[in-house]
Amino acid sequence: MKRLLSITILCLLIVSYTQAQKRGKSKDQIKVLHIAFITEKLELTPAESEKFWPLYNEFDRERTQLRKEYRAKRKAGADTDSEAEELILSNFESQEKLIALKRTYFEKYKAVLPIKKLTRLTAAEREFKQVIVEEMKRRRAQKEGKGGER
Repeated sequence: MKRLLSITILCLLIVSYTQAQKRGKSKDQIKVLHIAFITEKLELTPAESEKFWPLYNEFDRERTQLRKEYRAKRKAGADTDSEAEELILSNFESQEKLIALKRTYFEKYKAVLPIKKLTRLTAAEREFKQVIVEEMKRRRAQKEGKGGER
């Protein structure tokens, strides 16, 4: 029964995502879907959600900033061996900062959620990304199929 409910919610999320893309609001809608998906997978209560999501959004902003900083360095390229080495070291540093950030937020999350729920967070995030990628592939194939019929 619980599995059926999860599948139903997932289908509704995908339909919502589909409709959102038609309206051009895909980024905001994906965020809403992400919140609903993670909330359902972690089985968050309204009280837990109220405390968890501001922390998660804070973490996500900081993680995004770290990624942007590294991408900027990577985009600059590496024409010499020393620049290439610097880029590799910068990647290590970026990964270390990300791990430190995850540790920091793990401690914050522990204050608002039971550990058992936290153990499901990474898997739920991964599963959500997989669902979105599969939906994008399906849409792309569907679009190409329609384009070929013209």
